Amino acid sequence: MRCGHLFFISILPVNSLVAQANKEFTTTVSIESYIDFTKHGAESAFWLTYDHKKISVEARYGYDGKKNISIYAGPFLKYRNWQFRLFPGVTFGNTTGFSFSPTAILDTRKIYVFNQPQYVIGLYKMPSNFSHWGEYYYKLDNSVWLGITDRFYSDKKSSDFAFGPQLLITYKNLFIAFYWWIPSKLTESYSFLDAGYEHEF
Repeated sequence: MRCGHLFFISILPVNSLVAQANKEFTTTVSIESYIDFTKHGAESAFWLTYDHKKISVEARYGYDGKKNISIYAGPFLKYRNWQFRLFPGVTFGNTTGFSFSPTAILDTRKIYVFNQPQYVIGLYKMPSNFSHWGEYYYKLDNSVWLGITDRFYSDKKSSDFAFGPQLLITYKNLFIAFYWWIPSKLTESYSFLDAGYEHEF
């Protein structure tokens, strides 16, 4: 990824991973952080997500841009094993822009799929861009998941594509995920470490 600019947008690619599938909850609170190891050093960010019934709200720092604060809010819908979030938002700080990031999640007993395209309209020092984050897991059991992931970013001047395997481990309400990007001239990232805590009630 382009150091200092590219922060892949997501409503927590692994938010809701430690959910208890056989119970119905009305509220979820999660906090998550990542470190992205690139050719130019390490970049980090964190975010807090609050889901209540049919509404989802998220606050991010350093996620949509270096030292940027971002606020997202929108509908949160469920249908059988599917979850859908329609997430319009605004990011401000070093750069400013509007973002739309629809998210679809499939969570079954053995399969977990996360799919999130995002389009950002740049307003101040931020180029308009399109990105996509995809995760595809197979659950060995409730605490160990194996999968593959892809990330894509493009604006008028640059692009970045990363693809590789990932491992997720959960313990109670805690989770940690490690991503290794297959070496390629198409990406500046080497690996990615994500960790968080989630509580449902």
